[in-house]
Amino acid sequence: MKAEAKIPYVVGFGIGDYKQVEEMNHHANGVVIGSAIVEQVGKHEQALKDESSRSEAVNEIKEFVKKLLYAPQVR
Repeated sequence: MKAEAKIPYVVGFGIGDYKQVEEMNHHANGVVIGSAIVEQVGKHEQALKDESSRSEAVNEIKEFVKKLLYAPQVR
Protein backbone atom coordinates (compact mmCIF):
# COMPACT_ATOMS: atom_id res chain seq x y z
CA MET A 1 0.00 0.00 0.00
CA LYS A 2 2.88 2.36 0.68
CA ALA A 3 3.66 2.68 -3.03
CA GLU A 4 0.04 3.44 -3.94
CA ALA A 5 -0.63 5.99 -1.19
CA LYS A 6 -0.67 9.63 -2.20
CA ILE A 7 0.29 10.75 1.29
CA PRO A 8 2.56 9.13 3.89
CA TYR A 9 0.80 7.04 6.50
CA VAL A 10 1.67 5.07 9.62
CA VAL A 11 0.18 2.04 11.34
CA GLY A 12 0.01 1.42 15.05
CA PHE A 13 -2.42 -1.19 16.23
CA GLY A 14 -0.73 -4.13 17.89
CA ILE A 15 2.84 -3.21 17.00
CA GLY A 16 5.02 -4.45 19.80
CA ASP A 17 8.16 -6.16 18.60
CA TYR A 18 11.04 -5.86 16.17
CA LYS A 19 9.59 -8.33 13.68
CA GLN A 20 6.28 -6.47 13.49
CA VAL A 21 8.04 -3.12 12.98
CA GLU A 22 10.10 -4.62 10.18
CA GLU A 23 7.05 -6.18 8.50
CA MET A 24 4.88 -3.07 8.74
CA ASN A 25 7.65 -0.93 7.28
CA HIS A 26 7.12 -2.76 3.98
CA HIS A 27 3.48 -1.60 3.95
CA ALA A 28 3.55 1.81 5.64
CA ASN A 29 5.78 4.85 6.01
CA GLY A 30 6.14 4.36 9.76
CA VAL A 31 4.77 2.77 12.89
CA VAL A 32 3.32 4.06 16.14
CA ILE A 33 4.15 2.06 19.22
CA GLY A 34 2.03 2.97 22.22
CA SER A 35 0.53 0.01 24.02
CA ALA A 36 3.76 -1.98 24.02
CA ILE A 37 5.57 0.87 25.78
CA VAL A 38 2.72 1.32 28.25
CA GLU A 39 2.94 -2.42 28.98
CA GLN A 40 6.67 -2.06 29.68
CA VAL A 41 5.99 0.79 32.09
CA GLY A 42 3.37 -1.37 33.82
CA LYS A 43 5.77 -4.29 33.98
CA HIS A 44 8.31 -2.07 35.74
CA GLU A 45 5.79 -0.12 37.83
CA GLN A 46 7.11 -1.09 41.25
CA ALA A 47 10.73 -0.53 40.27
CA LEU A 48 9.86 2.88 38.81
CA LYS A 49 8.25 3.90 42.11
CA ASP A 50 11.35 2.95 44.10
CA GLU A 51 14.12 5.50 43.75
CA SER A 52 16.81 2.87 44.28
CA SER A 53 15.63 0.74 41.32
CA ARG A 54 14.15 3.45 39.08
CA SER A 55 17.27 4.00 36.98
CA GLU A 56 17.59 0.31 36.13
CA ALA A 57 13.89 0.09 35.22
CA VAL A 58 14.15 3.15 32.96
CA ASN A 59 17.19 1.62 31.25
CA GLU A 60 15.30 -1.63 30.63
CA ILE A 61 12.42 0.30 29.04
CA LYS A 62 14.90 2.27 26.91
CA GLU A 63 16.47 -0.98 25.70
CA PHE A 64 13.04 -2.30 24.74
CA VAL A 65 12.37 0.85 22.69
CA LYS A 66 15.83 0.72 21.08
CA LYS A 67 15.14 -2.80 19.86
CA LEU A 68 12.05 -1.45 18.10
CA LEU A 69 13.73 1.67 16.73
CA TYR A 70 16.69 -0.06 15.23
CA ALA A 71 14.79 -2.66 13.27
CA PRO A 72 16.18 -2.73 9.71
CA GLN A 73 14.43 -0.50 7.19
CA VAL A 74 12.95 1.86 9.80
CA ARG A 75 13.66 5.46 8.90
